[in-house]
Amino acid sequence: MALDANRIIIILLAGLYFVIACLFASQRPYWLDETVSVGIAALPKVENILAILAAGKEAHPPLSFVLIHVCFALFGPGELPARLPSILALFGALVAVYHFLRFRFSTPIALAGAVLLALSPAGYYAVEARSYALLLAAAAGAALAWQRRSHLGLAAALALAISSHYYAVLLAPVFFVATLVRDRRAALPTLAAIAIGFLPLFLYLPLIHSTYTGGLSTWQFNPDNIARPSLGHLAQMLRRVFFHEMVPILLLAPLLLYRWFFRQRLPNLDSPSLPLAEKVLAGCLLLLPPLLLVISKFTVGAFFDRYVIPWHLGIVLLLAAAHAALCSRPAHAWVFLASCLVGPFLLPALYKPFHTVSAELTNQWDNLALPPGLPIVYADSLDYNSVCLYAPPEIRRRLLYVHDIAVSRLTRDPVPEQIITQLNPYLFPFRAELYAQFVASRPTFLLFTTGFIDREWLPGRLRADGYQFTPLRTLREHTLYRVSPPEQ
Repeated sequence: MALDANRIIIILLAGLYFVIACLFASQRPYWLDETVSVGIAALPKVENILAILAAGKEAHPPLSFVLIHVCFALFGPGELPARLPSILALFGALVAVYHFLRFRFSTPIALAGAVLLALSPAGYYAVEARSYALLLAAAAGAALAWQRRSHLGLAAALALAISSHYYAVLLAPVFFVATLVRDRRAALPTLAAIAIGFLPLFLYLPLIHSTYTGGLSTWQFNPDNIARPSLGHLAQMLRRVFFHEMVPILLLAPLLLYRWFFRQRLPNLDSPSLPLAEKVLAGCLLLLPPLLLVISKFTVGAFFDRYVIPWHLGIVLLLAAAHAALCSRPAHAWVFLASCLVGPFLLPALYKPFHTVSAELTNQWDNLALPPGLPIVYADSLDYNSVCLYAPPEIRRRLLYVHDIAVSRLTRDPVPEQIITQLNPYLFPFRAELYAQFVASRPTFLLFTTGFIDREWLPGRLRADGYQFTPLRTLREHTLYRVSPPEQ
């Protein structure tokens, strides 16, 4: 059967997605959170993974770790196998968004919605070995199943969502409200499917309890962290997201003027639109970030948009529906698709080549001419795991992190140091020593700093204690010092 133009475009876009995603996934170094995922997934058996989670060492459900574990078993360890579940999950989310919109609108509008999601901040998690792309895919699948009134599909998608991230429980009121608006008195079967979908949460209650009573989150739970999330953080999140969609949003204005001008001459001109219940569903998804802000005040104080990544679905659905309502001609819909494809790339600040501090050192150790023999202290807690993971063996044996829980808790983000000291011993042979013990036994050493004061308490502490800093090398953000003891 001959392929029409629409199918050819869909195949080309799908192929482009996999090429770009696999290229990024295979070349980008792991960052701290990914090293945790990879370390847990690389444990010999699934029972070992569950034991780590049961000990409260990681605050995520087991699904993502098990999937990475399976990929390692099939393809061997590596960046691409570790990120393969996320690549496939985000593609599943794009397919679900396409079919959700195609049920109401034309092919170019549905394609534009999928492209808009892929190029939004949510698309970044396609190449991250964490659970956020899985959560997005499950939420998109649940929305599609809800639209098509597939109770089995809805329950299964919500079960996958809560098995990907515990904050997926926030999807319950979203689908509950949308179902009441759509079905009213006939809502019971759909509400039952929603309730069944969240039953796995009861299986995870012991893991959640361990996390909050003896794991990482207990250490986060302090007045400083609880006070941290604010309306300013929420506004920053919204600015970042809407800046990505700026071109499609700005395109609404001329379309609105065009629509108004021709409606005066064509009063019978009609356009498709989302039913009220589906608008309510999308609108409720947009309320997830402020809901997270409130919840974070009373839990661990962590506020990141990736925790409520399904809210991007609400933006995509409403923006696609707005364009569909204004596109009185097929050519307008293709303009919308083109704006979604090229719009973000018209804003170069959004698409700088991905860079991490640890990526600088991946292949640069030979050029640094490090003085022999002295231990190498890496001061940045966020990048320490990644630097160790990619360092040559002879360098890795000299690398270590110096920690002091009492001091690091006063920094902006103390969690990386908590991971290094409490989780690494179960996963990696990377070294960490207490500050007092280290400086007592090694008066002279090398120190790598990155200049991020909110993640590096050690340089300030050493200077306050009178240690002498002699600069040796500079590599972009990195500065290598020889640190000597205080003058007597």
